[in-house]
Amino acid sequence: MRSGFFLGILSLTQLLIGLVARTIYAGIFGTSREMDVFLLVMGVVTWFTGVVAVAANKALVPSFVEVRERFGEQNAWRMASTVINGLWLICLIFIVLGWVLANKVAVVLGAGLEPEARLLFAKLFRIAVPITAFNLIVSIFTAILFSYNDFVLPQALRLIGLITTIGSVVIFSSYIGIYSMAVGMLLDGIITCGVLTLRIHWKGFSYSPFCLNWNDKEVFRFIRVTLPLMGAAFFSRAQELVDRFFASFLTVGSISFLNYAYLLIHVPMTILTTAMQVVFPKFSRLAAYKKRVELRQDVESSLSFAVFMVIPAFVGLLCLAKPAIVTLFQHGKFNIISTENTWAALPFYFGPLIVGVPSGILALALYSLKETRIILWIGIWTFISNIIFNLIFIQWLDYIGIALSTSVVYLINAFLLIVALRRKIGDLNWGRILFSLFKTLISSLSMAVVVLVVAK
Repeated sequence: MRSGFFLGILSLTQLLIGLVARTIYAGIFGTSREMDVFLLVMGVVTWFTGVVAVAANKALVPSFVEVRERFGEQNAWRMASTVINGLWLICLIFIVLGWVLANKVAVVLGAGLEPEARLLFAKLFRIAVPITAFNLIVSIFTAILFSYNDFVLPQALRLIGLITTIGSVVIFSSYIGIYSMAVGMLLDGIITCGVLTLRIHWKGFSYSPFCLNWNDKEVFRFIRVTLPLMGAAFFSRAQELVDRFFASFLTVGSISFLNYAYLLIHVPMTILTTAMQVVFPKFSRLAAYKKRVELRQDVESSLSFAVFMVIPAFVGLLCLAKPAIVTLFQHGKFNIISTENTWAALPFYFGPLIVGVPSGILALALYSLKETRIILWIGIWTFISNIIFNLIFIQWLDYIGIALSTSVVYLINAFLLIVALRRKIGDLNWGRILFSLFKTLISSLSMAVVVLVVAK
């Protein structure tokens, strides 16, 4: 109970400090081309880190706990040590290749950038490669500590990491510009990885830095379970990078406009998605006992609750979006033009919040049924759809078309998840869910009218 309280406080503090950080970055770098380049490079970091994080949370931890309970602590850590050390080896290769091939990567991913911007991309990419490597290891260590109910330290380190990056930007941005953000993130990765490694040794865990037992059947089983998960995450997480790639061909600042607009959507989305994660253990338990009727009823209840939360959140956000952008970001190099362009994109990001949170519940139900291959195929189709709709919409809407494409892809993803889940647990009671949607929409629109009248 005490850990949960501290974890909640740390999560809320991290969210607030994150907003403060974005406010500082907006004032110093605005929506400049260098900010566009930085976000494009960081899209690579987010992509690779997200893939491994999904594998860690959805595959390594369950496998680790199962081996620990069945065969003891030592065997569990032998398996985990092989996975961690194998990942270190992959990271080392990744770092070397990243440094050597940075210019070629800049030509491919920075195809829409000017020559000077590509040169900046290559330099930032050489810093981003070790950041990615440290983040990958941190995600594995964090997931394993979570399996021991050790939640507070990893969350506290995230907060310290934010403060480290803010400090780097405030102190060094006047000397090295946008590189100060990359340096701060690199320091964050080194500190976090080092502290978590010490934490593992201090708790007496049996991590062996030289263990590489690829013949272990539990390691082989982990890899077999992980590959579909990593494949699905590979395509779903790549969509943000694809969006930034297309935006790099458009108006200077397009990547930044979309980033700040999505940030405002991401805040309530993160809160609601985190809150809905509590249903996963119950879904898994019902799936394990093959109680499909009860599972379907729980999915329906969770969807109704999600609808009840996301509609007012989105409507309220639309009403307060422009004042929020002005208050949070409009200072320094983030001028009124940046505000107008960011505000123009925000309504078209309705999909991640309105559809994304309920879709997360449907995905959790499929995960509880261990239908990872279905998740993989849905990820592939949505990835392809995102490319197609980006190509179509940017012809008429410029960078706003990318926001619209994202929302359409979320709708497609939700439809595919519904079809897949229907085959496993039967039809959901859509009358109940749609009635909840109707009531919530009426209430939310009434709220919007009151807010707009008061604002005038």
